[in-house]
Amino acid sequence: MISYTIIYIYIYIYIIYIFYRVNSYIKYGWDKNIVNPFEFASHSKDSKDSKEVSPGLTQHLMIPTNNWISILKVFKNTSDLPKFNNGHIVSYFVTRSVIDGVPSGDFKSINSSVENLFRCGHVQNIEVNTTDSTLLFLKASCLPEMRKDRIYSLNLALNNKLYDIVYASCGCPAGKGPNGSCKHIGAFCYAFCDFCKCGNIPDFLTCTDKLQSWNKPRARKVDPIPVDKLCSRRLELGNKGVSTSVNPKSKPSYYL
Repeated sequence: MISYTIIYIYIYIYIIYIFYRVNSYIKYGWDKNIVNPFEFASHSKDSKDSKEVSPGLTQHLMIPTNNWISILKVFKNTSDLPKFNNGHIVSYFVTRSVIDGVPSGDFKSINSSVENLFRCGHVQNIEVNTTDSTLLFLKASCLPEMRKDRIYSLNLALNNKLYDIVYASCGCPAGKGPNGSCKHIGAFCYAFCDFCKCGNIPDFLTCTDKLQSWNKPRARKVDPIPVDKLCSRRLELGNKGVSTSVNPKSKPSYYL
């Protein structure tokens, strides 16, 4: 009986949620913007090949194929580094409004484990394209955490003035553009943010890239002292939980 009651409660909550979403679409006029996805198949070829780039219309953004340069060669001086910070990352993954006006709230794509992807060297080969006067294009490769048979391609586009993320895509299923949101894109954002702070890319060396260190002696932490100056600690008889320092030369009280 209790299980049926819980099911009825869940159904009631779901109906209220659907009612709220439908009302929000009608209230803000979003129902007029709903389109049939099959209509895109009948679009003319000219509309598909349109190369107009608008920061506000990311669905028409065309990623450049040429003139990609290493990020270290483009931003040589620290004064030329983009003003990209953690606020831009939070704005895109958390506070950015999706199609129904609700914040995206994708905290899992920017948590500490995602930052570890960058810290462990999963984001590699960061390149920049500056041919566009209004947008800054970035691309990189990301190694998956589990699978070893593939490498994901990452693409970002930032506004040149405010450095807001206007386009993001990844080769994984969750990072499909134009507004992809996955942990690989989050790690890419952390890598670019770290570069904007330091002006360089850290060297990620594996254990086989370094000299072996298992036969090196440990650093000495304690200076040697004579045995007669050592102090031991024991519990006094009759006083449980009370410890005292005892000189090894002195005779314990229970021997008397």
